Amino acid sequence: MFILFYLKTYPTFDVPGTTFGLPRSKACEHAHHLAKALERCLRTLGVLSARVIDSLAQMQALFADVPVLLLDATERPYRRAHAAVDRPADYSGKKRPTRKNTLIADPARYIHYLGPTTCGATHDYQMLKNELEVNLGLLDLFTRLADLGYLGLIRDYDVAPQSLPHRKPRRSKQVPATALTDTQRAANRAHARRRVKVEHAISGAKRLGCVTQVYRNKSLAFNDRVMALACGIWNWHLTKKQKVI
Repeated sequence: MFILFYLKTYPTFDVPGTTFGLPRSKACEHAHHLAKALERCLRTLGVLSARVIDSLAQMQALFADVPVLLLDATERPYRRAHAAVDRPADYSGKKRPTRKNTLIADPARYIHYLGPTTCGATHDYQMLKNELEVNLGLLDLFTRLADLGYLGLIRDYDVAPQSLPHRKPRRSKQVPATALTDTQRAANRAHARRRVKVEHAISGAKRLGCVTQVYRNKSLAFNDRVMALACGIWNWHLTKKQKVI
């Protein structure tokens, strides 16, 4: 109860300490210890997202029953560094420092893979290349859908162009008209209707305050763990919902 209350509301340690009758320092210790216990519980239930994929056999086992892989990256607000020289690494280009993770979900919104937590300035596609080795052919056997932030997939991973939406051409003397055709716009809408499920998965994981509010804790490992817990709790919610139905 303590850790669920803390992850959902993400208060200062004074609040759970007062609620559960603990000193502030003990509330902090309880949060870290119980977060590890919750992680072990979710792993036992089999709903914790994979964190590392380093072989084709593991990729096939992880996504054996998944018809299409939905790739995306998510950002979480992070506290601004005190030293000015440390701030550019966290700046994501969206007017605030963040931490980012790569996610791979399926059309049922289940999050199968969660990449390691990375500084906000790292590009989404660079994160994917760091996590999934290009030469292993990890994406060759699957249908994939991603946004235009992953344009390099076509060149590096030999992905079909249909996996990405059509890109508006650059204006030039040879191509003065930059508008997409009606057929391309229709294809983009159809692509967005299929890919939006990964956005729903991200919003489901971000129902916890610990991954939507500005991260205040000092531990970088705990920052990574709370995102893994958020995805695991969301996956558990989906499995329980299916059993009830």
